[in-house]
Amino acid sequence: MKINYENIVSYIILLSIFFLFYGCNLSVKTYPKRSYKILYCYKVKGKRYCVKDVPVGYTQVGIASWYGPNFHGKKTATGEIYNMYDLTAAHKTLPLNTYIKVINLENGKSVVVRVNDRGPFVKNRILDLSYAAAKKLGITKKGTALVKIIVLGKEKKFNYNSNNKNFRNLKKLKFYSYKTLEKILKKYKNKKVILAVASYKSYYYALKKYKYLKRKGFKVFLREYNDKILVLIGPYKINYVLKRLYKWKKYGLRRYSIIFIF
Repeated sequence: MKINYENIVSYIILLSIFFLFYGCNLSVKTYPKRSYKILYCYKVKGKRYCVKDVPVGYTQVGIASWYGPNFHGKKTATGEIYNMYDLTAAHKTLPLNTYIKVINLENGKSVVVRVNDRGPFVKNRILDLSYAAAKKLGITKKGTALVKIIVLGKEKKFNYNSNNKNFRNLKKLKFYSYKTLEKILKKYKNKKVILAVASYKSYYYALKKYKYLKRKGFKVFLREYNDKILVLIGPYKINYVLKRLYKWKKYGLRRYSIIFIF
């Protein structure tokens, strides 16, 4: 049987032209880049950064680093003093006081931190963790790691109205008795919470309370708020808190303020 090579070559050329003009269009899809509301912009070393109002569930993947002793005791972008032993982080464009879950993609460890500073202003890095957060993720020795960020939400403060049982945002923190707190938290059983358990004008007494609760096994940290030092515990599962509220009285925990539910 005689093969007509000219016809075969012609067929291949026509097939190639078809895929060039039609096949590529069928296989390649482009999606519009999602944009978020810009809250404000700022400049560092001549470069402009814009803070975005991102939704809960917003994710980002990139390299995280950590900062410690050289910055310990200095002011952060929120105006509070940086404490390398608190679970905080610096991010260039997330709103301040946003809580995020950070997952180390290299070992699977995770931690919840609050964004209270700006940075890192280093190429190809998306997050600067406090020493405490970096230690929980297992990156203090290596210095950096590939992480995934998940936005949990911005810090919330709640007011409880016994008449209509509604919640609304407050500019000031309000402390509740453990019985009132129990009524509130029963509405959010499957979530997690961060609570303020004390407020001091003196850092000395706040630190004393912090050390005491730390010895008793609490997840505890400090933060500045309106010229006061808050002692916070959590994050805890709300079901866990509800089972222990009465027992926690023996540790001097009799009033609470809800800082964040997620």
